[in-house]
Amino acid sequence: HIPLIHDLNGKKLSKRDNITNVDFYLNEGFLKESIFNFIIKLGNNFNDLEYLNIQDAINNFEISKIVLSPAKFDIQKLEFINQHYLNQLSFQEFKLHINSENLKATENYNLDIIYKDILSRITTTKKINEEISCLINFFHKKQTVDIDNNEKDLNKPKVEVAEKTNEIQNDEKNNEKEKKEHQVI
Repeated sequence: HIPLIHDLNGKKLSKRDNITNVDFYLNEGFLKESIFNFIIKLGNNFNDLEYLNIQDAINNFEISKIVLSPAKFDIQKLEFINQHYLNQLSFQEFKLHINSENLKATENYNLDIIYKDILSRITTTKKINEEISCLINFFHKKQTVDIDNNEKDLNKPKVEVAEKTNEIQNDEKNNEKEKKEHQVI
């Protein structure tokens, strides 16, 4: 049992609201573990346990920890929890969420190298395909990107960058020395 659930504005939610439909969230790309974790924490105090599986919830449940005031349904909290569980996905699980068009388009790419980066930027599985589509478009446009002088140094061998850094440091020391000499005169 949980207390009444309100939206962030304090309005009571009912079963007729789409916001209470679990299938809606599954279709939007929320993982079942995230939805469970979010719902089980509504109106329950689990002593700062942020992420709970079913066994953790059973082991830590106490009737005295049920909060009497209405729980707030916060979609940002659900997204936060979902991002945690998304980051736990293996590469094989990640691939299950890629549509066939993107799977075909990326068959010559090493997605296994960057899939964790993609997962760190998204909050639902639906956004996996959006991210992959953006990456594919970027690589196929073959656009040139303007970079400033500092970024150009990133392409140079480390020795050249180190030499340039030493030159700058020596110039700064010489400038300081000259300032001190002028102050003495």
